[in-house]
Amino acid sequence: MALTPGLKAEDEETTLVGRDLELALISEHLRGTGDGRAVLLRGAAGIGKTRLMSAELGAGARVLTVKCQESGGAAYEAVRGLFAPLGLTDGDPASHPLLAGSATLAHSATLALPADGAPDGQPADMYGVMHGRYWLTASLAAERPLILAVDDLQWCDEASLRWFGFLLRRAEGLPVALLLTLRSEVEHARPDMLDEMADVASCLTVDVEPLTDDPVHDMLAEALASTPGPSLVERCMELTGGTPFLVRFVVHELRESAPVAGLSAAALGDGLGHGAVARFHLDRLTPERLAMAKALAVLESDDIEAAALAGPAAGPAAGAVDALRAAGLLRPTPSPTATTSCARPSSTPHPPRNVSRCASAPPACSTTPGAPATRSPSS
Repeated sequence: MALTPGLKAEDEETTLVGRDLELALISEHLRGTGDGRAVLLRGAAGIGKTRLMSAELGAGARVLTVKCQESGGAAYEAVRGLFAPLGLTDGDPASHPLLAGSATLAHSATLALPADGAPDGQPADMYGVMHGRYWLTASLAAERPLILAVDDLQWCDEASLRWFGFLLRRAEGLPVALLLTLRSEVEHARPDMLDEMADVASCLTVDVEPLTDDPVHDMLAEALASTPGPSLVERCMELTGGTPFLVRFVVHELRESAPVAGLSAAALGDGLGHGAVARFHLDRLTPERLAMAKALAVLESDDIEAAALAGPAAGPAAGAVDALRAAGLLRPTPSPTATTSCARPSSTPHPPRNVSRCASAPPACSTTPGAPATRSPSS
């Protein structure tokens, strides 16, 4: 697994808008970070999970971060990535400044972070390694509050995922906070383990929803230094579905292609912004779904049986078509023989259809630990 130490929110140069409710819930749950708490932020790609996580990396705490990548990796690689910036495995652990004079902590570090190539994932050693990592965490937290932030948990290696659950179930009374982000649209290798973590009473699950019109208006106003009209906000919502990352894509193209003084909904016509949004979705398709998208673009129809010749069988192909529709990559066509056609990946696609958004208010936020918290749209 390729790991990136540290987190960088894609939009950290802009003001965080439309997330007051989520921030309040997270801050309330983590207040004091003295009782082993966790927050799991779930949502689609680009929805702002990493930005919310970064906003909670408080001053005064020791913060260890890691970003998991989609490629596979060795056992405990995510955990090793978390602790790597401390340099605990460089040379003799007992001589490390953090461990000097602490034989117990040095021993914990040796167990927790064995040298590369050590069989730390073997059953005979697993119990000692799991406890070694726990005591290392507890000892570091005894010096000052500790925040462990793991981005893209859906790609975390299984051994590290197991240890995060192990820590969470034993963290009561420790000044430790575990901040996690999880992409909801990605198939998870071990959904049972993720569900177990989410069900722990000290874990607050927050489902991060798309932004509503008012926050998107504020994003456009800040980025364009101009007050956007209602029609421009509405068009932007149609293109992006309120996904902050996509709003920034659209803003970038507006800056490049349209004079600020003349901004209106018409500025997003003629394909402006459509290509960036489509590329965002295409880049996140699985190989099977990308093959289906290319086949549908060639066929210019949603003939599943014909498109299935590109790879998937009819059953999986139907699921791939549904996923493409949900991503807005299929569009209606006036052809009497076909109901939809696919935007060609190699050219500027047709504008994606509006992401489904409930017109009525969803249930109010739930603050019960272990249960999802759902945003109500702003008025």
